[in-house]
Amino acid sequence: MGDAVSVLDARDITGCYCPSDCGCKPVPGRVNVCGCVAHTVSRIEALRRIVSDSQHATVEGVLVDLFTASAMVQVFDALSPANQAKFDSVPLVTLAVFAMKKVS
Repeated sequence: MGDAVSVLDARDITGCYCPSDCGCKPVPGRVNVCGCVAHTVSRIEALRRIVSDSQHATVEGVLVDLFTASAMVQVFDALSPANQAKFDSVPLVTLAVFAMKKVS
């Protein structure tokens, strides 16, 4: 787990990261000094990564544990496509409370 993505998982995984292990400071949408293109991770991708890695992480400044991330992913998957589009506009803590009420 020494790659650049794993190091950033302990921080904010919805931000921009460099896919190589060069340690450059990535800028979204630009070619970095190392030649790689920085990638951004959406909220649902970050939550899915928490579930797949079985490891807590910070998403948009909020520490999210595995159980909460799993509940939020289940709720997202149950939403209609129209409501899935609204998923990113609702505050993360509000989504977590809603998901825990629906899954519990």
